[in-house]
Amino acid sequence: MKTKLSSKTIPLLTLAVLAGSPASNALAGGYVLASDGSNARDSFGNCIKNSSWTKDDWTEACGKPAAKPKPKPVAKPAEPAPVPPTPTKPVIETVTLDGMTFFDFDRADLDAEDQAALDAIIEQLKTFATVNEIKITGHTDSIGTREYNQKLSEKRAEAVASHLISRGVNPALISTAGAGEDQPIADNSTAEGRAKNRRAVIDIHGTKTK
Repeated sequence: MKTKLSSKTIPLLTLAVLAGSPASNALAGGYVLASDGSNARDSFGNCIKNSSWTKDDWTEACGKPAAKPKPKPVAKPAEPAPVPPTPTKPVIETVTLDGMTFFDFDRADLDAEDQAALDAIIEQLKTFATVNEIKITGHTDSIGTREYNQKLSEKRAEAVASHLISRGVNPALISTAGAGEDQPIADNSTAEGRAKNRRAVIDIHGTKTK
């Protein structure tokens, strides 16, 4: 016996057919899902959104552009080290310093005045860039034998050298010699001339920076 469908039954059948279609009413993160768990899509291929969808629900599967990786920070190049100024080359001049000290008759010791004169020469030495040589030569007047005067002149040179060394002058720079009575600078026939000849001469050779 055939059952006759009433007009009220048709809408129920229609709903049953729709309920069995691929798209279901399941919701996932703001999208409608198909029965296989994928995003339900419209006829244009777009994901179907539900009413709760927000931008935070947008996914790459539904067209959200992939996030671009942040660029790595570029290291700042190290600043070059400052170039030191080119040192100026000092100008060196060769200088000679002459000094002289005088002695009493037949003596080779230095009095206070002689020591002060030598100390003044030492102060001038401090202005030298380098000292190459200090040569000290002793002299006498003509009274006495040549042999005696030669030894006396050597003692006078050595007395001057000893004083310089005692004040800190490098002994390796010093040389001494005696000229006896052979190199007078004044007339030995007068007392005044003989006093000038009883001397020691200091020759200092070195360089100074201008």
